[in-house]
Amino acid sequence: MGHWDEALRLSGNRQGEAVLLPVRKERVLIDQQILQGDFFGSVDSSFRKKAVQVTQVAVSYTHLLAAVVIFALGGISSKSQVSACNTDAKTVQLAVTAFQTQNPTYTTAISSTVLTGTSYGGPYLQSWPSSTNGYAISLSGSTAATTTVQVAIGTGAPTTYTGASSCTGA
Repeated sequence: MGHWDEALRLSGNRQGEAVLLPVRKERVLIDQQILQGDFFGSVDSSFRKKAVQVTQVAVSYTHLLAAVVIFALGGISSKSQVSACNTDAKTVQLAVTAFQTQNPTYTTAISSTVLTGTSYGGPYLQSWPSSTNGYAISLSGSTAATTTVQVAIGTGAPTTYTGASSCTGA
C-alpha cells in the first residue's frame, strides 16, 4: 500500500466490533497517543519550539497592528479637537453678532453670562463651551460693539478668533 499502513484498529462502534481504517503511519502514532492521553507529552521539542515561534509571531503582528491603529486614531482625535474648537468659536461669534443686532443700544461689554442668560432677548447660547478640551473660548472688549471672541490653546494666551487657523494646535 505504499505510505499506507495496513490498518488501524479502533474500537468504539455500537456492537464493540473492531473497525479497520487505512491511514498513514504518522497518523497511526498520533491517534494512538491521543487515545492513550499522551499526545502532548510526547511531542517533539522542535515541534514545540516551532509552535512557540508561530505564537510569538502572531502576538507580535497583533501588537504591531494595535500600534498602527492607535497612532492613526491619535491623528483623528487631534483633528476633531481642532474642529470642535472652530465650531465652538464660530457659535460664540454668531451669538455675539446676534446679541449686537438685537440690542444695538447695549453699551457695556458682552459677557458669557449675558449670552447664556434670559435677559436682553436671550439665551443666545444654551451653554458656554467647555474649557476641558485643550482650548478655551472667552470674550474680550470694553463695549458691546468692540466685543471679540478669544481662543486660548492649551495654557497659551488668548488670541482673537479669526477663523479655523485660530484653533490650530488644539
